Amino acid sequence: METVPENSIPGLSDSIAKIREDVKSGVENLTEECVSTMADVTRLLMKCTPIHGSTEVS
Repeated sequence: METVPENSIPGLSDSIAKIREDVKSGVENLTEECVSTMADVTRLLMKCTPIHGSTEVS
């Protein structure tokens, strides 16, 4: 099992990143993935990390 420190993932420890947990149903919108390599971790992070674009105007 790989352990990823919270501070190594941008946005994970930000105050705007809210985790909603219910005692009966668990954490909202949570999926569990098995990983065995850092490449697996990177693949999952790229899959779920939003991409923000910008233009010359903004």
